[in-house]
Amino acid sequence: MAAGSNSAYSLLHPKIQSWIYSRGWTQLNPAQVQSIHAILDTQNDLVISAPTASGKTEAAFLPLISELLASDSPTGGLIVYVSPLKALINDQWKRLESLCKEVDIQIIPWHGDISAATKGRVSSSLRSVILITPESLEAMLVNRPQLARSIAKKLTSFVLDEFHSFVGEHRGEQLVSLLDRFSLLAERYVRRVALSATLGDRSAVARLLSPTKPSRVQHIQASQEGQSIRLRVFGFESGEVQIQMDPEADENIPDKDDKEPVDFLHYVGRQIYEHRNSTNLIFPNSRSNTEVIVDIGNQLCTEAGVPKCFWAHHGLLSKDVREDVEQRAREGAKPMSISCTSTLEMGIDIGAVDSVFQVGPTQSVSSLRQRLGRSGRRGKQPVLRAYVNEKSLESPAAQNDYSVMFRESLLRSMACLELIASDWYEPPEIEGISLCITAHQILSILAQTGGTSASKLWRQIQSAEAYSCSLDHFKQILNSLGDKELIIQLSNGMLTLSERGERMTHSMDFYTVFDTEREFSVFNAGNLIARIPISSLLAEGDYLLLAGRRWIIKSINEASQSISVVQAQVRGITPGGAGRLRIHTRIRKKMKQILESNSIPGYVDETSMKLLSEARERYHLLGLHDTSVLGFHDGLVTWFPWSGSRSVSGIQFLLTALTDDSPTVHSRELGVTAKCSSFLEAKEKLLALSLQEVEEQMLAFFSTTLESAVTPSSGKWSWLLPKSLKYIDCFSRDIDLPQAIEELLSFEPPVAEEDLSAVTTDI
Repeated sequence: MAAGSNSAYSLLHPKIQSWIYSRGWTQLNPAQVQSIHAILDTQNDLVISAPTASGKTEAAFLPLISELLASDSPTGGLIVYVSPLKALINDQWKRLESLCKEVDIQIIPWHGDISAATKGRVSSSLRSVILITPESLEAMLVNRPQLARSIAKKLTSFVLDEFHSFVGEHRGEQLVSLLDRFSLLAERYVRRVALSATLGDRSAVARLLSPTKPSRVQHIQASQEGQSIRLRVFGFESGEVQIQMDPEADENIPDKDDKEPVDFLHYVGRQIYEHRNSTNLIFPNSRSNTEVIVDIGNQLCTEAGVPKCFWAHHGLLSKDVREDVEQRAREGAKPMSISCTSTLEMGIDIGAVDSVFQVGPTQSVSSLRQRLGRSGRRGKQPVLRAYVNEKSLESPAAQNDYSVMFRESLLRSMACLELIASDWYEPPEIEGISLCITAHQILSILAQTGGTSASKLWRQIQSAEAYSCSLDHFKQILNSLGDKELIIQLSNGMLTLSERGERMTHSMDFYTVFDTEREFSVFNAGNLIARIPISSLLAEGDYLLLAGRRWIIKSINEASQSISVVQAQVRGITPGGAGRLRIHTRIRKKMKQILESNSIPGYVDETSMKLLSEARERYHLLGLHDTSVLGFHDGLVTWFPWSGSRSVSGIQFLLTALTDDSPTVHSRELGVTAKCSSFLEAKEKLLALSLQEVEEQMLAFFSTTLESAVTPSSGKWSWLLPKSLKYIDCFSRDIDLPQAIEELLSFEPPVAEEDLSAVTTDI
């Protein structure tokens, strides 16, 4: 081994050294070398950032298991690995099984599909690794607090996989709270090791991972220097076309908002079909598009008389269907084109992937980088083919929609690619545990402990430092939980759950902090194909498109919540809608920069060049290279702040709270329309107010005008909060107020009409 590898190798336990030798490894990679030194030479928390399939898992587990083996603790030791996906747990179980078996350590997967006997091994094992989700950790604390305490006493470290998927989400806040609660049971701080391919802003990530000791977080970044990417962006211009291709199924036309026109999907399907002899991953941004591309691809295969090679993989499909696709891909016996959602964006092992197809723009740079990282593994060059669809400028929509005029999909795709090239990824935009998750965790702690005093509960929350909760807010939350008859205070002052609170905290729904819908199970000949939301409003005779096949509903059993289907000839719908936009300000600013540039990147095709030229021409014809406002000084204007989703929401709410106007946000958040005088009035008031005063005015306005206010959702558990805190929670999550204020203060009105004549004369 090289000198660096040798020094790290020598620190590992002899059993781990033997395992490495038996695998024929000639050296450790740089991230593994650094991680071994960081874990075995220090007590630091760790962030290991490296591409998919670069050995991140081994970088964490080789030294952590060495530490476990070297310990002479009579109680033994235990590593808890936390994953966002059950499928990833199953994958890592297989990956780590040979290592753990060889060194006599139990590896125990822990989720709803695992037997009680397998889980029971944790109590009898001296040294073990548990693979678990945040929801199962929550359930353990609530339902089996003694087991949780026993595990905590043996805990040596947490490994948090795909950490970027938790950042900025309520699920991530829940996870941080759970880590603190286990550390409290352990009566000591437990080391945290986070793994991810994409993380931005190291200091913010450190505060999220270790709120009490961010300075002890060490970052290990695997170098990607010298890695070249084969990249091409293909443009497509669609007219006004029907979404549904089968005239017999007109009653099944899906909602167009999250669907791409079928002429575009046919074009993409034909392009991917030409690469059918390779193994491809296709990311079409919605379940519906995922299924339609599989259907189109397999139709082309049938017409050509070749075996079908397109497969679907998304969250509605049953576990057996998804695992069958994953296993076929791992075996690599035949080329496959797998059309998927974010279910395959993360590190589930599906073997070598030749190229990635991105259909439509992604919402984030991190997501696109994750997807790109699925190809180019095992020494191969990454390949990305991105396809963007824009409506024709001749279509009626183009006359009033600036996202069409400015080719928003193309610009966003290019902006994300340019930011990847500059090694920028979205930083955590939200820090601290929000109030609705605080309320949820208070109920969970009471269920775990059986009851505690308000002062002791407050000390636990205050000491964690991750909670964004003042003492006054804490008191308001307790009062709200009492008003909702979820908690009661005994005569001795102890807080405990009411009967209603007990029922709620012991239901399966309590362990998740993301919204979950009741579902129908879809069966064909007794085989489970998928689970679809009950809100889909389906009827017998409706057509479905699931698992790459066409179905017709033969019967619906409301009592068992099941649907029976048989194969059909008509392409139907795939239930499920799209989420709302969540674009970072840096992406919007990069889009504007691309519009105002004259350069044309070498990775765009001829159609993309044409679309980009049209966008730049329209942008300049409107004069937006000199101003950011369209309209007249004394009337309605449309302002283009080129800011992120949370900032644009903040602008809308500031205008609503500070003026008598009702602004509208449109064109995929590119434009904000209101009276020019309203923008100026808001700007004048902001100049005279501090940030705290602005926050107070906004909260006062919206809490007193609830009926007329458009309130953003703050999450599944926001109903636990009193109305005043619900607004605070909403604003902290969905609004970037400082950025919105900065943008509004930069607003400059258009030239007054009386001044235009002079300008015209000069010309």
